[in-house]
Amino acid sequence: MTVAELQAILKIESDDDDVIRANRERVEAALEALAKRFTPISQKGLAEFQREWGERIPLPSFADFVRAQNMVVEGMIQLEVSALGFRTRQHLRLDPLGAETELAVGAEQAA
Repeated sequence: MTVAELQAILKIESDDDDVIRANRERVEAALEALAKRFTPISQKGLAEFQREWGERIPLPSFADFVRAQNMVVEGMIQLEVSALGFRTRQHLRLDPLGAETELAVGAEQAA
């Protein structure tokens, strides 16, 4: 799965928790692969979002979490692929991140 393919999936919105859960395994694997490629700044931002979400009372639905997290991840992707993100990644000696960057997911990881 490429970053662009993941972005397309993240833009899918559904009020049906079952629809979101049906795609979660593959999406979560892709998000995990993407997070490993993020700069430390984006990794920290994602972790902070998840921590703050978990502290909400009452805890919103899983579907609400998925939609909110997808928006956060989309913003991070946009930053990571921007000119500023490119320079930051260069400074940190990280490979560039772009729409066609492959994310090893599931069986792809074993290869």
